[in-house]
Amino acid sequence: MQENQKHIPSLDGLRGLAIILVLLFHFTPEGGGHTLIGVLTRWVSRLGWCGVDLFFVLSGFLITGILFDAKGSAHFFRNFYMRRVLRIFPLYYGVLLVVFVVIPLFHPMTSPQDRRLVQNQHWLWLYGANIPQAIANDWPLESTWVKLNHFWSLAVEEHFYLVWPAIVFAFSRKTLMRICVACIVVALGLRCAAYFWWNDTAAYVLTPCRMDELAMGALIALAARGAGGIESMVRGARWISAILFLSLMLIWYQDMEDVNYTVSLTILAAFFGALLVVAVGGRIASLVFRNAALRLFGKYSYGIYVFHWLLAPTFEKYASPAKMGAMSGSNFVGVALSMVIAIGISVLVAFLSWHLYEKHFLKLKRFFEYKKEDANWPSAQLVGAAP
Repeated sequence: MQENQKHIPSLDGLRGLAIILVLLFHFTPEGGGHTLIGVLTRWVSRLGWCGVDLFFVLSGFLITGILFDAKGSAHFFRNFYMRRVLRIFPLYYGVLLVVFVVIPLFHPMTSPQDRRLVQNQHWLWLYGANIPQAIANDWPLESTWVKLNHFWSLAVEEHFYLVWPAIVFAFSRKTLMRICVACIVVALGLRCAAYFWWNDTAAYVLTPCRMDELAMGALIALAARGAGGIESMVRGARWISAILFLSLMLIWYQDMEDVNYTVSLTILAAFFGALLVVAVGGRIASLVFRNAALRLFGKYSYGIYVFHWLLAPTFEKYASPAKMGAMSGSNFVGVALSMVIAIGISVLVAFLSWHLYEKHFLKLKRFFEYKKEDANWPSAQLVGAAP
């Protein structure tokens, strides 16, 4: 790795893989029967959910690297929070304004689903989408024309951004690594407690129950800033990723719900952590994740994530697999057309949002730059651009 390389393209590829997994999960109908197509669609629809977990590990890695490298610089907290605000808030709150302020002027929200969504909207404005979901053991943030339940993961990340900078600022690298390990253990315990004594939705969406994946990424970022760097971790990470992948396949094949909601998420975090190490530090894997298509999805992943599920009711209304199948005369072609349309429009809307709206806010980041001479900057070459 060149010493002057600040941005690591393979991280964009990993982010692209994460959003592709999410898209496949949401837009692949769960197949039935024993045909090859049925088996493939069933497995894709079951496995794609883990894209969010990869996002969490990546966020832990990137944000911790940025924060640790900025220690000692002037305006440590101000610069971090303002840069996050400029990246995240314009799209997030822009969507909420359109959904809850603009659209009701032309489309009154009067149905029972609309009223439930409106009654819970304050949680969205406060980045607390996961709280009503946990309380209700349900997904109340959607209507017949819009879906916002996927904002629970954005809430988890925002909670991480609020708390983690102070912890990184206060402790040394070794102490932070111990804190990361403690977070991984505690999160697993809390998730098990929530699943067995409260409900499975709470175990899946609440921030304390998901902090192991963020902490796993953070742990790798801190370990990579030790002797030998991330390259020294690659050999072990290859073996670990292979063993954990086989373990996950066995767990998912058995389809044990209690394990899927508890232990498997920690195993998945470790697997994605090992994959991250290999993708950044390994030569061949790094080339794979530098693929232009993966990096394209990675560049627009935030917008794709926000828009794809929000627009899902529209896709279902006009381009469902059933409608496309009837039009084409083939169930397989119908599924393929439906997926291509949904994914294509999601990417297009995210592309337009980025170039016409979001990137103009990012120009203001120049007022909140860290000064290299004041920070731990030599280690900053290990991190990629934050999402």
